[in-house]
Amino acid sequence: MSRFETLVIPHLDAAYNLARWMTRNTSDAEDIA
Repeated sequence: MSRFETLVIPHLDAAYNLARWMTRNTSDAEDIA
């Protein structure tokens, strides 16, 4: 696993949830995260 994956993967759920909250749109949140 690359260093990027080690740092980012644990935070993907939080990033997706934040993006979904900010956009109020699941599709847009998936594009962002």
